[in-house]
Amino acid sequence: MGSYMGDFKWIKKVLLKIRYPFLLYSKQSIFERTLKQKEITPSLIYTNTLIPINGFLLSQKYKIPHICHIREFYDEDFHFKSWIGRNRLFSLMKNNCDKFICISDAMIKKFSPILGYKKLTLVYNGLPIQRPIKRVDSDYLKALIVGRLSPEKNQFDAIKAIQLLVKKNVPIQLYIYGSGKDEKAIKEYIERAQLTDSIFLCGYADHIDYSHYQLGLMCSKNEAFGRVTVEYMMAGLPVIGVNSG
Repeated sequence: MGSYMGDFKWIKKVLLKIRYPFLLYSKQSIFERTLKQKEITPSLIYTNTLIPINGFLLSQKYKIPHICHIREFYDEDFHFKSWIGRNRLFSLMKNNCDKFICISDAMIKKFSPILGYKKLTLVYNGLPIQRPIKRVDSDYLKALIVGRLSPEKNQFDAIKAIQLLVKKNVPIQLYIYGSGKDEKAIKEYIERAQLTDSIFLCGYADHIDYSHYQLGLMCSKNEAFGRVTVEYMMAGLPVIGVNSG
């Protein structure tokens, strides 16, 4: 039985290795076939993230300018791992891209030694302009934290901080917006700590009415561009955040 399981794991590992180049080849073939059918000759390639390598390979083939929009730290925030390896990916990027758009100063700082400062340009993410918000009065200090429920967003720091304040009889509530793999663990912790009257799971929301809150929390260990932080500020909320990214 043990030998069988070991063989199965080995086969699974090989199949996963084969899967990525197969998907790459199939997507690239579809793209090139579409160009040929529509008689389109591209003059520029734009890649919207640094993870897929199709754009870098196509720029090699067509010998045309290539712009890559880097929106993530790669390993620090999303724990990405390229199937061709980190060093080979960065080498491919450096040699097959004319310009990189970074969405924050922190990303410029990270990628300058890897890709070269001259190839990097800073363009912040865009956000819709909000009108000034009239705050809704409450007997509680209402804080909120917005983001994917995952270890990277670190909601547990906010929860444990609220737990300490509740023990000291501070009239505070925390509203957690988002969904993700940590949802079950967060819910169980809230129930176990008897915090159901102080901490509320609000699920995913397309729009949040910030007028009901007095404080925004940002506990992410790394953020390429803290869009939620900016949204808090635009809504007139003071922000407590981690000094990162």
